[in-house]
Amino acid sequence: MKTIPGFTETSTLPLAAEAAGLRFDALVETILEGALQNEAPAKL
Repeated sequence: MKTIPGFTETSTLPLAAEAAGLRFDALVETILEGALQNEAPAKL
């Protein structure tokens, strides 16, 4: 199942990150950390 189209190890974004010196796993970690930092508190 593709949950994020175009976000595989051979897609453009990961290739660009690699060219900038960022490995695929580090790219994913960076994106996840940013999402967690920007996550708004749940409204109850």
